[in-house]
Amino acid sequence: MRIRLRERRSETADVITFIFDLGGQLFEYQSGQFVFYELDALDFPDERGNCRHFTISSSPTEKGIVMFTTRMRGSGFKETLRHAPMGYEVTLGTPLGNFIMPEGLV
Repeated sequence: MRIRLRERRSETADVITFIFDLGGQLFEYQSGQFVFYELDALDFPDERGNCRHFTISSSPTEKGIVMFTTRMRGSGFKETLRHAPMGYEVTLGTPLGNFIMPEGLV
């Protein structure tokens, strides 16, 4: 699924939240799951390539967006996102992972 960068929020001096607009697409997940984000190209070198997985930091109740929060450590992937213009398109994978909140505790 293609999504667009909507906002960057500085949480601390070295932590940023990247918020993406789903563009009306349905994206269901459970708290604690992670997802792969793939960039079409990198603007900064990164030996690990153009795809990374991050735990979803938005709530499943927040409709229309998905976000992740990460410490900035100089990777080309993260630097590309840090400098990308609003509206920058990214490919979002399927939610994965079983480290989720047990039913009834959410």
